[in-house]
Amino acid sequence: MATILALALLLQARDPLADGWTKMRDAWKAAREAGGDEDYVADRLIEAAARLHAAIEASGLSAKELSAERVAIKRALKVRLVPAVKTKMPSVDAPTEREREMEMIIEALRERRGLESKKTAGELLTDLGARAQEWSRAKEADRPGAEARAAELLTQLGVLPKGAAPWLRRRVSRVVLALECGADYPAPARPSDALRARIAKLVDAMGGDDPAERDRAYDELVEIGEAAVPQIEEAATSEDAEIRARARKLLGIKE
Repeated sequence: MATILALALLLQARDPLADGWTKMRDAWKAAREAGGDEDYVADRLIEAAARLHAAIEASGLSAKELSAERVAIKRALKVRLVPAVKTKMPSVDAPTEREREMEMIIEALRERRGLESKKTAGELLTDLGARAQEWSRAKEADRPGAEARAAELLTQLGVLPKGAAPWLRRRVSRVVLALECGADYPAPARPSDALRARIAKLVDAMGGDDPAERDRAYDELVEIGEAAVPQIEEAATSEDAEIRARARKLLGIKE
């Protein structure tokens, strides 16, 4: 019985991003190396797009509803392929389902080439690579600086929304920098038992009778940031409508 319970808890705690990390790194590397000057889409771009599709599926990023964190990571995977998109898909008489999927991905990427920046996507991604090298060499205490600079680049690339919460900027930039470096999966920050208990009380308070208390609890959870995300994700499926709505708002899930 104890073994079954432990297995159930383990399955509940699994992180889809961690499960799909190897495929995400492969897709990122393939996208970085997919450039070319061909008039038509190169074979390596098709391969990179296929790896991208597999990574999105494996890491749970194809779900209908995604938190703001996962939306941004999915965008980052796609944007990494933007500089390699040159002209158009070669025409085929009877395209397969996979070829149609690749065409949709590439067309969507082409639309994202008009970025709100004086720099091209390729130049911004080159800058991101430099920040990744800086981040990989830095001591843990010095990494937030590189992450903040990477977050600015990701905002210019349209990966992060303008005015994104600090925890979201830190989390997404850390994931993207790890992808760029080919590093291990950067697991989310885990709270202490004391902080978990505090977060649980704040989540409950978001469903309380006092509107001011609900707002204060929400604001405190915003301040706690990344460490509260796992519990907020659980709260996003709460039977309490008020808790569920506020948790979904905290996660950036659009109604």
